[in-house]
Formats: sequence, C-alpha cells, structure tokens
Amino acid sequence: MGYGERSCDGIDLHFMEDNNADEDDWLRSAPVKFISNDISFRNRLKRFFLRNPSTRLGSRIFDLVIKFLLCFLYIIRVELDDPQSYACGGMDCSVHNLTLPKDSDEMVFSSNAINWHVLVWVRRPLAVWVLQVFLSVVTLVKACVELYIGSKVRHMSHKDDQRWFHIRVSVFSAIDSNSILPTIINRFIRSKFSALLVDEKILPEIVSGCRGWCFSLAMARLGIRVRNRLFGSVIEQEIGFFDKVKTGDITSRLTSDTTVMTDTVTLNMNIFTRNLILGVGIIVFMFKLSWRLSLLTLIAFPIVLGVSKVYGEYYRDLASKVQDALAAANNVAEEALSAIRTVRSFANEDGEKDRYRTSLHKAYKINVKQANVYAGYVWCTQLFELGLTVAVLYYGGHLVLTKTLSGGNLVSFILYQMQLGNCIDEIGEVFTGLMQAAGASEKVFEYIDREPVVKNTVKDRMDTESVIGQSEVESDKISGLIEFKNVTFAYPSRPDTNVLKNVSFTVQPGEVVALVGPSGGGKSSCINLLEHYYEPITGQILLDKKPVKEYDHKFLHTKISLVGQEPVLYARSIKDNIGYGLGSDVTIETVQQAAGMANAHEFIMEMEKQYVTEAGEKGQQLSGGQKQRIAIARALIRKPVVLLLDEATSALDSESEHVVQQAIYKNLKGRSVIIIAHRLSTVEKADRIIVIDKGCVIEEGSHSELLRNNGKYASLVQRQLLQTEDEVEDRVISLDNDGLGVGIAKRDIGLHFRSTCLITSSSWH
Repeated sequence: MGYGERSCDGIDLHFMEDNNADEDDWLRSAPVKFISNDISFRNRLKRFFLRNPSTRLGSRIFDLVIKFLLCFLYIIRVELDDPQSYACGGMDCSVHNLTLPKDSDEMVFSSNAINWHVLVWVRRPLAVWVLQVFLSVVTLVKACVELYIGSKVRHMSHKDDQRWFHIRVSVFSAIDSNSILPTIINRFIRSKFSALLVDEKILPEIVSGCRGWCFSLAMARLGIRVRNRLFGSVIEQEIGFFDKVKTGDITSRLTSDTTVMTDTVTLNMNIFTRNLILGVGIIVFMFKLSWRLSLLTLIAFPIVLGVSKVYGEYYRDLASKVQDALAAANNVAEEALSAIRTVRSFANEDGEKDRYRTSLHKAYKINVKQANVYAGYVWCTQLFELGLTVAVLYYGGHLVLTKTLSGGNLVSFILYQMQLGNCIDEIGEVFTGLMQAAGASEKVFEYIDREPVVKNTVKDRMDTESVIGQSEVESDKISGLIEFKNVTFAYPSRPDTNVLKNVSFTVQPGEVVALVGPSGGGKSSCINLLEHYYEPITGQILLDKKPVKEYDHKFLHTKISLVGQEPVLYARSIKDNIGYGLGSDVTIETVQQAAGMANAHEFIMEMEKQYVTEAGEKGQQLSGGQKQRIAIARALIRKPVVLLLDEATSALDSESEHVVQQAIYKNLKGRSVIIIAHRLSTVEKADRIIVIDKGCVIEEGSHSELLRNNGKYASLVQRQLLQTEDEVEDRVISLDNDGLGVGIAKRDIGLHFRSTCLITSSSWH
C-alpha cells in the first residue's frame, strides 16, 4: 500500500513509488488533512506569512484565509470524489465532515452543514470589510508564487522535504491563475489534485469576479452621485451663469465628462489597487531574496516617477482641452438639432455638418498630440525597464558566481522583477487613464463647487434669519406693493453696458401698470429683476417694503407668476404642465379650475386624452394660442398676488389674441399686474403707463394723460395708428378691386382710429 494505511485518525506521509491509485487518493485528501488537522503545519504557514504570528489582527486574517481555502478544497473534493470510496465511508471521519460550532472560531468538517454555516458567517455585519481584506490577501498571496518556483529549482538540486514543498505548491496553485506556475506544477508534480486546482481555477475566478463586481457597483454608484451633484449644482446657478455658459457645454459635462470620470477612475482604480498591493508584496519578497539586487531595481523608480510626473501634467492639460473641444462640438449639435426646422427651411444641413466636422477635427488634433506623448512615455519606461533587467542579470550572475546568491533565488528574483515590471506597466496605463479623468473632471468639479451669485434657497444665504418664508409671512399679508428704487443694472454677460439707469417707480396693490417703450429699452429687465433672476448693481426692488432677495426662493415664486411671449411647455401631459412646480399634491380639480380661468378647459376636453394629452417637446403638439392659454393656467393655478405679462399676446393672430386677452382680463382683479406690450389694444386699458427708453423712465401717467403731453408715448401711439391705417386702407382697396362694394372712406377710417387716442382709460376692475 503506497502510502500505508489511509486512516482518518492519523496521517502517514512518506512518498512511495508504488500503487498509483492510492497516491491519487492521498493527493486529493492530503491538503485538506494538513490544513484542517495538522496544527504544526498551520503554525508553520502562519509563521511564514506573519512577521509576528501572535498579533491578533494578523492571526484572524490568516485564519479567515484558511477557512475560505478549506471551503474551496472541500467543495473541489466533493465534486470529484465519491465519499463511499473512502475506508471510513465519508460519514464518521473527522477529515470528511465540517461543522462550525456556535461558540468557536475553529472550523471542523461537516458535509451537511458546510454551505449553511459559511453563508451565515458571511452575512455578519463585518462581511463587507472581511471581503475586502480577503481580496487583498489573495492578491498578496499571488506574490508568493515566484518564491516557490525558485524553491522548486533548489529542490531539483537538493533533496529536501518533498512533502512540505508539495503542500505549499498545492495551496498556492489554488489561488494563482495568471503566472507560469501551472506549467511548473503540471510538469514536475504530475498530480491530479494539483492539475485540478490549476486547470479549473475556481477560486481565482471567484476572487476576480468578486473584485470586478465590487468595482462595477462602485462605478455605477459613483456615476449616479457625480451626475446628481453636478445637475443639482447647475440647476441652482443664477440666470447670469446660463447667459455665459452654453447649454451644449453643460450637457457635455453631464454626459461625456462624467462618463469619462466614473468609468475611467473606477476601472483603473481596480487595476491600480490590485497592482499596487501585488507590487508591494513582490518588493518585500525581492528584499527577502536579495537586498542588493532589490536596491539596484529600486534605483530606476525615481527616474520613472519623474518622467511620469512630467507626462501626467502635460497629458492632463491635453485631456482638459479635448473635453473642451468635445463640449464645443456637442454645443454645435445641440444647437442644430434644437432648431431643426430652421435648418431645414434654409436647407443648411451641409453647413451644420461642416461646423460639426470642424469642431470634431479640433478635438482630433489634440488627440494626435496625446498619442505622441503617450508613445514617448511608453518608450521611456520600456527603455528603463530593459536596461534594469540587463543590469540585474549581470549583477545577479556575479552574485551567483561569488556564492552570495543561489541560482534558485536568482531565478525567483528575475521572475519577480518581470512581474514587477508588468505591475509598473499596468500602473502606467492606469496613470494615463487617471490623467484623462483628471482633465475631464476639472470643469465638472468647477461647476459642482461653484456658488451661485444670486442665492436661491435659505440654506444658501449667509443670513438665514433675514429670509422671509411662508412660516413668517402669511399669504394674505402679501398685498402686492412693488417698488423700484434707484435701480441700476447690467447683465453679467455685458457688465459694461447698463440697461437700467437709476430707475424708480411704484406699483400699488391691485394696480395694472403697463411698461412701454422701444425694444431694448429695459422693460424686460425690470421683470427679470422682480423675478430675482439677477441682482441690481445699485438700488433696491421691494415687495411689500421688503427686498425681494430676502424672500425664500420658492415662497417668492408662489406669489409672483410670469407669462412670457413664448411660453415653454415640457414633453409631459397637459395636467403636469399646468401643475408644474407644485409637486404631486395638485389635484385634477385644481388643474381644471385653473384651465377654466384661462379659457383652456374647452379645447382640452375636446382632445382624445384630455388632460393626459402629451404636449410634446416644447409644446409642439399645441397651437400658439393653446400653448399661451396653458401658460396662463400654469400662472393662475398658484393664485399669485403679482402677475407679470411679458408680451403675452404679441406672437398670436387676432383671433387667438382675443381669446387670450379675455382669459387675462377676467383674472386681473385683486392682483398687482405689470404688462409689457407694444399693441395699443393691450396698453390703453392699463391704470398707469410707464414709458422706458434707453434704460430710463421718461414718462408716467394714464393713456389720456400721456397723449395730451404729446411726448414719446404719443409718438409711439401715432406711429402704430398710422401703420394700422395703412393696413386697413390697403385692405379696403383690395376689397373694392374684388368688386365687393365695401363703402368705407379712407377719411372715415382715419377718424375712427384717431378717435381711440381720445378715449380715457377704462378700469378693468
């Protein structure tokens, strides 16, 4: 019997040369027996790996690795062996059973309980930390492989303890899968057990999969967090920020830059940490083999680090320029696609393609520079590595000849140096990726860290106690008194041009005031300041005697509503567009009531899906008049105290304008209203008219008062009336030529329109 009696109570391990079947059985069970039962063997392993085996942390980590290794070896053996083939029958033998006592950290075999106890143990609160430690230990263990290859070389010349070497190789072959150890084992050991561990590679694949899973999950979580923080920061910036930064640039940061950051950093950190841990372990073993050769090897490190530093700084700058160029290209595409109807109407598809191609070519030229720099970096590192290998071989040969170093240790050292070179190469690749991610992250973190100039929320204020919110001011106490006091303002994108110059006026609660004047005079700027989109250079904008900047952002915009010339609707249902900004608490009844006030309920109910009808991107599924009435409903659903109408009907035809004006007129009672309009039919009914020209208030009064003053307002009215006269005259002549017999004299038409100038303003209340 080649190995003597196969007893489970005692293990007789003497290499024999007969009975191959018994040898195979022994090889299958020996590693499990040794690790589980041979305490001296485990202590020898512990002393070999741990500098101080008595330390509690190191001892626990070592026991943890042994437990996982036992589970692996047991599962392998069960997969291939029939327990009944053992003399003990596989039931009463301590080698074939595994149990985990509740009050003990020692692991014993029990075929019925192994999986459950392992699962219960892994789900402990420290399981995540333990898993990380285990993955690190497994990576470090790979550094031991070359040491045992050198040990094999020694054993080929000196007959040492074959049992000890065989067990060491068997254990570590279960962990390593990427080195040349499999070939060595299969060639010199020829054991089925070792071949099984190496060829199947179960544990290495599990470990690799766990590591990949951890980093993939981390990559997904990092990507979500970065995008959330970036979008959250950008959406809270002041309006002036968006005046200077293009939408395509922001979109590129949210998509391209964050993807480069998260994917590159996470995947490269996986490679970096693995090679860093492995490299440290290799250096330790290299010093153990020969400190002289190790010092020679480390001489090249400062040179490589210096080259890497210069390369990294330059490559990072290039990576930042690439992302800027891609952002510019993205802006070109976004601009063209958002205005595709204009592109199509002017047949400028080729022009837009040329612009996009030119933008991409700028990025390509920077990519060429990156490729050249990378090639030079790789050439330098490879040259240093080659020279270092030659130096180590020369000096190592000298040490062997002088009997300072054994041949086996030199083989191990050379293998370690080769693996260390691979680690450095992979870290170099990672370094390039990290520099690319660093370049992409510059703008991302610039936006994330940017503080808005105009603070919008209570948490952003330096003096939070001065912020007025719903808890301090009840809605019925906001009367709607608006005051502009000596306001001077310039847009952040044009800081040298003042669009408002020392402007002062007052809107009393419940008063309807119209702002008129030539285009570019500063009318819309007054609306922007009242909405607190910007801060004035000098002066104050007050609401009920309080500066608007002291009101909480959300509270302020429940009391002030704006209807613009081109209302923006979102690709959502009509109900969601009307209730925009109110959250999910708004009811369908409230939405319908607001739609009724805006004369929108009837046409909505005529649609197939009624209030759940999709408005389309930018409201393209609705007509201009329908969109405007939806916008009015969106403003009225908040029950605002102040209503701002900025050219709300100027883009509509006469019929749509009439319907929209009706919706506006019947909802002005009890509200302070500021109207910006050019059409006389809209302006003449205001309680008071303020004329603004070139950033200054030049006239103020009612419609009739301003006509009698015969100033700027009177000339604007006269010009509009003459234009309307000419249009009607041309229409009358056209009708006469058609033979319709329209008997209207041009003189009578002129008198009819001029008579409107003498009509005093009528109240809307």
